Amino acid sequence: MQSSGVFVKQRSLTLDQLADSRLSHRRLELIEDGDDLSPRQAQLLASKLGCDPLLFHTGLTEEQTAQIQQDLAQANEALTQGRSGEARARFASVVAYPALGSRPDLWRQAETGLALVFETEGDLRAAIDRLSHLLAVLAPLGEPLPAMAFEDQQEAEERIDVALACAAACAKPAN
Repeated sequence: MQSSGVFVKQRSLTLDQLADSRLSHRRLELIEDGDDLSPRQAQLLASKLGCDPLLFHTGLTEEQTAQIQQDLAQANEALTQGRSGEARARFASVVAYPALGSRPDLWRQAETGLALVFETEGDLRAAIDRLSHLLAVLAPLGEPLPAMAFEDQQEAEERIDVALACAAACAKPAN
């Protein structure tokens, strides 16, 4: 949950001005200190602050989420059409988005896209590094990778196997 303090300060409101019978001053203090908001409280606070209630849970508004999804679609289209430089820039900008961690599905798409760009460009080491990072985050402590980690897990595993084989072949000293 994102702290409401930033939003309150942006609107130049005090907690006393926000507090009412549905959201007490004390409850607002707890929310600012990191307590989770219920969906009802998020809706009440968002209506008072004039913002999207999703902002309190994901750090992203619906518009920002839609923009990220559009950027991912454009990056995938650029990659499909052979414009790897454009695809790389778009995927990298999505990965760098500050609140992306609250949407692991979008983060996963962007990281996988970057790995595909590096693979397309022949930078297998960078592709392996991206996929290794992705796998490390998705499967902490050696837990099995969830089935939904990739849209097509078998294809992802085949790509990793090919990249690892190519990297191993490239690392062998010439006779």
